[in-house]
Amino acid sequence: AHAARASTRSSTARSSTRAHATCARSSTARAHAARAHATCARAHVGRRNAPPKNARKLRAAQPVTIVAFGDSVTNGGGVTRPEDWYQTQFLARRHERFPQTPIRMLTAAWGGASSKAYLEAPAGGPYDFVRDVLDPKPDLVTLEFVNDAYLDEPGVAAHYAGILEKIRATGAELVLITPHLIRPDWMNVPDTLFTEDPRPYVKGLKQFAAANNVALADASADGANSANEESPTKPSSQTTSTTQTKEAKESSPTHLWISS
Repeated sequence: AHAARASTRSSTARSSTRAHATCARSSTARAHAARAHATCARAHVGRRNAPPKNARKLRAAQPVTIVAFGDSVTNGGGVTRPEDWYQTQFLARRHERFPQTPIRMLTAAWGGASSKAYLEAPAGGPYDFVRDVLDPKPDLVTLEFVNDAYLDEPGVAAHYAGILEKIRATGAELVLITPHLIRPDWMNVPDTLFTEDPRPYVKGLKQFAAANNVALADASADGANSANEESPTKPSSQTTSTTQTKEAKESSPTHLWISS
């Protein structure tokens, strides 16, 4: 009986330990997801890069429709409150800035999928690119797909050219959102203490945006800045001249917005 009670206590202790570990992992995952949403919401579209038609409509208090197109991050993955989703934070900031402008925010998101999978999904199903993204006649489409990170620079140029053509055919403007930082081993780097995201996909997005006059919200840079600020050991490449520091501050991501 004594042995049985000891065994029961041991089993209970192991179960309790597992429960605490599961809770800790869950808490960490929730914190990581919340940070991803905050990072995407803060990502900055500067005045020189802001979609001009949307800026004019916002200033004129004309109705604006926005479609947030993406994967699990855009689908609220990891956060329980819809008000914490990055597009909800973005919408709230637009309402604050342009209180007289009617703004409709729609979400077209497929957790765990790439943009290619969304585009190729059968019409009429749960994920229909034409119905979900094009048919609402959006003024603006934001695109966030960390699951597209398998693409290299040429792959981004080829694949995103088709997406851009479809979106522009409706008269909409596009904002590309670079992906938030993920686990270093998934990015093939030792840590996230870098000033320039080394992922070919991120480089490809920046090149594509510049070549096609597309707005880009650099969430990856915002994440890198946050990681460096929080780290007690910053990379030596952080040392810059006064001029470079000023330029970095002016272009530093603060929030996703359409400037006036």
